[in-house]
Amino acid sequence: MNKNLFSRTAATSFVLGLAMAASAQQANFLSNNHCIYRVDNSQKVLLLPVQEKAEMCNVKVIDGNSQVNAFNIRLASNHIDYYVPLYISEYKNSKNISLDIHVNGTYRNDGGVSSFTCWKNMKYADSYDMTNTEQYRPVYHHTPAYGWMNDPNGMFYKDGVW
Repeated sequence: MNKNLFSRTAATSFVLGLAMAASAQQANFLSNNHCIYRVDNSQKVLLLPVQEKAEMCNVKVIDGNSQVNAFNIRLASNHIDYYVPLYISEYKNSKNISLDIHVNGTYRNDGGVSSFTCWKNMKYADSYDMTNTEQYRPVYHHTPAYGWMNDPNGMFYKDGVW
């Protein structure tokens, strides 16, 4: 998994330090399924709102005029299931960082990508809390740090024991 992306339920506390809301004015909508989102690089973390049942979005991180990273994410279109941190501090080489976001599919006829919930709910933070505080998360059994994963296939081997 890309170290820039982690999931966490919205019900848990997810931000250490002061979080501030991002402005929807930072998004420039180019079509019903394509936009450019300008990132405020004065903060360390951009929290991207995720909805599990939303269409997949292809996101390219543009630093200056070069693509420096790319990932897929389901940006929230109707409601937020959890947040995923994007560590902006890794891209401090330029003061002109933006996200080139393309939503797969043409299913939206009600304003396209500009009507997504995610634009009003993106937040900036100084840090991201990685503590497992979910009520039903096992402490010992093999689970990801946050969010969920599909069934792990295969045995686990640790300290000489299967």
